[in-house]
Amino acid sequence: MTKGAEIFSAFSRIYLLINHLQQLQRGLICLKKSLPLSSTRMNAGKSSTSIFQSPAKYGFMLRSSDLYPAIPIAREVTVNSAVIDWPDFAKKHGLTFMQLREANHWIRRTTLNNKSGKSSKVLIPDSKALRYNPAETKAHNPAWVTE
Repeated sequence: MTKGAEIFSAFSRIYLLINHLQQLQRGLICLKKSLPLSSTRMNAGKSSTSIFQSPAKYGFMLRSSDLYPAIPIAREVTVNSAVIDWPDFAKKHGLTFMQLREANHWIRRTTLNNKSGKSSKVLIPDSKALRYNPAETKAHNPAWVTE
């Protein structure tokens, strides 16, 4: 493997680890059920689960401000007709289109064609929690941060 490929591989692993730490922080994945990380072996035969237990030991120095807080869901709205404009729908609920999509990953386009009248639940996140102070973010596991 060339030096450039090794560096790229190392940066890719670091990016994936930070991404998984952020997802763990947000409560999107469970550490013990995270198969891609727990089944992947890192350099020197160390599994990534041990990296999660003591990231500073492996050179991962994260601050609390590097993590994202969990965004609570304020309410659910049931939609059983077509939605002409998701950005307008989001604006009526005090959100941006991107915040609405972040809470509802199944929204793929700016419209919803619902000819069959199928009911869909749209999660509306708490708008106050969307405006957070990164300095006040608390890590789920204190071993993840260096501050």
